[in-house]
Amino acid sequence: ALLGYGDSIDTAEWLCGGSIISKKFVLTAAHCISSPSVGRVTLAAFGILKRTDSQYYWQIHNVTRVIPYPGYRAPHKYHDIALLEMDRDINFYTDEIKPACLDVKPEPDFLAEATGWGALGHHKELADTLQTVTLRKYDTQTCSKLYSKHRHLVKGFDEATQMCYGDDKDPKDTCQPRLSPYYACVKSPPYLQGDSGGPLQVKNKELCLYRVLGVTSYGRQCGQTTGSGIYTRVYHYLPWIESIVWP
Repeated sequence: ALLGYGDSIDTAEWLCGGSIISKKFVLTAAHCISSPSVGRVTLAAFGILKRTDSQYYWQIHNVTRVIPYPGYRAPHKYHDIALLEMDRDINFYTDEIKPACLDVKPEPDFLAEATGWGALGHHKELADTLQTVTLRKYDTQTCSKLYSKHRHLVKGFDEATQMCYGDDKDPKDTCQPRLSPYYACVKSPPYLQGDSGGPLQVKNKELCLYRVLGVTSYGRQCGQTTGSGIYTRVYHYLPWIESIVWP
C-alpha cells in the first residue's frame, strides 16, 4: 500500500507505505499517521508498481480510522506501529493486491525483504518504481552499539519490540526518518522518506504470498555501507492487532 496525505486524490502527496492484512485494515508505522509538513494520512492506494502510472489503475480508498499503538509517544522511537481502517473492503482482484500474513514466530528470519518507494540513496529522490532489497538480521549486540541511548531512544535498542536489519557489505537498506551521527532527530524534508511503514517480509509457502516480520520504522543515513534500519517487531504486537482487526 502507498499512503496519501491531502484533501483530495489529485493534490495528495504519496509518501509512506503499508501492508494489507485484511479486507479493511492496513498495517503501517505510527510515525506515518501524520507529519508536520503534510498533515494526517487520508488515503491508501493499492495495486501500484510505479508512482507515475495513471491513477486510473490504482485502487484508492479513504482512511476512516487511524489507530496508533497506545504506547506510541512521538518523537520517541518505541512502539512505532499503527493500523489504518479503510472506508470499504479492499478488492483482491489481482495478484498484486493480496493480504499478507503476520509473523507468529518468536525468532525472526535471518534474511528478509524490505519493499517501498523510498529514496534511492542518501539525499536522493524518492523511487518511482516499487523497490525490493534483501537484508540480513543483525545481532542484538551490534544493534545496541548502532542505536545506543539518546533522548528519543531512552532505553536504547529494545530487542523485545524492535529488529535491526541491514547489510554490512553493500550500501543498501530502507530510507526512513533518520538519526544523525550525533543522534539528533533530523526532520528536514522529506520527513517521511517513502519506505516508512512498509513491510519487512519473507515469502510464505502457505496461505499468503508474504509473511510480515516488521514495519519499517527508522534508521541512520540510508543506503550507506554498514547501514541498518530499525523495524518494529510485529510478533510483539499480535494480541493488539488481533483485538482490532479480528475481534
